[in-house]
Amino acid sequence: MGQGSSERSVCEFFVPDREAREPLLLPLARPPKALAPGLRSRSAPEPVQELPMQELNVLWARRYVEDIAARSEVLVNSPEAQAPEDLAIPDLRRQIVTKLSRELPFATSRALNSVQELLAQEILRQGIDPSHIDPWQIAAHSRSLLELVLDNFCQGHMPEHLSAKGSRAFGEVRRHYVQTDGRVLGFFSLQLHRTSLDLLSHLLPYERTYIGPFLKVMDDHINIPLQAAYDAAARHDYNSPALLAVRALLPLSSSVASQVFAGVRRKYPLYRSYSGSLRDMAVGASSLRDIEMFLVYLCLCVLEQDTRSIQQELFPLCVMLYPALQVDWELVQEMLWQIVQQLSESLTSQQIDVFSPYLKLLTQLFSIDVLKPLAE
Repeated sequence: MGQGSSERSVCEFFVPDREAREPLLLPLARPPKALAPGLRSRSAPEPVQELPMQELNVLWARRYVEDIAARSEVLVNSPEAQAPEDLAIPDLRRQIVTKLSRELPFATSRALNSVQELLAQEILRQGIDPSHIDPWQIAAHSRSLLELVLDNFCQGHMPEHLSAKGSRAFGEVRRHYVQTDGRVLGFFSLQLHRTSLDLLSHLLPYERTYIGPFLKVMDDHINIPLQAAYDAAARHDYNSPALLAVRALLPLSSSVASQVFAGVRRKYPLYRSYSGSLRDMAVGASSLRDIEMFLVYLCLCVLEQDTRSIQQELFPLCVMLYPALQVDWELVQEMLWQIVQQLSESLTSQQIDVFSPYLKLLTQLFSIDVLKPLAE
């Protein structure tokens, strides 16, 4: 068979028929609640409603262009990260997909076992209903999302395409795991993250460089409430103060996260969590993602004019995962202090006023007074 046929056969493994391309889960409705002043009903037939959602989606997706630019520097400057000169990009993508498709079932199983072992005591201590953690469903969702990533990669798309086109599917899986008990999302997200790390361990350095941004897209969308923020934005007038503030912050989220992490690392240069030192690349990537997670939860609260997402999702998630991962609460408090400082320098006073009530709530929830019983 010729080269084109070979490439198509690999991709077809990840391209289901039209019916299978429908959303992974049926849309799950959020509990009904009264709309805050200034918000419109989601069912109002006004085309302009979609514009804020689309803009936030594009703003976030563009971050992956920056990711690729940064990784291109690695490709240029690191000999071990350079692909062979005679290896064409379509062939490289096919090579990576072939390797990962072979390892995917085993990586999913290994990650599930390791997370069950890590969180077993914490699940008991938290009083989480074990029936909410279905290992078979978790494994199935993990494989479905990773196959979506590999499908996109195999077809030659860029990471920002996956971010924009896959946001609905990622969001539906995320909603599934927060609808009953937000802490279950922590189990699923950690399992998915470890599956990705397992898969990357089977690739050569230059292969990891190419597929890495696509896996980051998935990691972001599962850990960070992006689809919820898009949906909330769609209920706003285009020039509402809340939406203007979020549109100002979102493009800055990566640079703000980098500055916050740099500040935390300077203060705690020798700190080690369960996963390693703050100077380890994988720990740094997870830390940056967590900081951006806090930032987007802030945006979601502003857009919903409601603190529920922080109180019912973010805080319980952190309380379950951070002790198990040996993340000290003092580190989290320093991160929040740095976030306040960076936002004060990056946003206007009017924009800061929009975020202030929710920043105050975060600092209160993660204060020593509240968390002291967990530290004893």
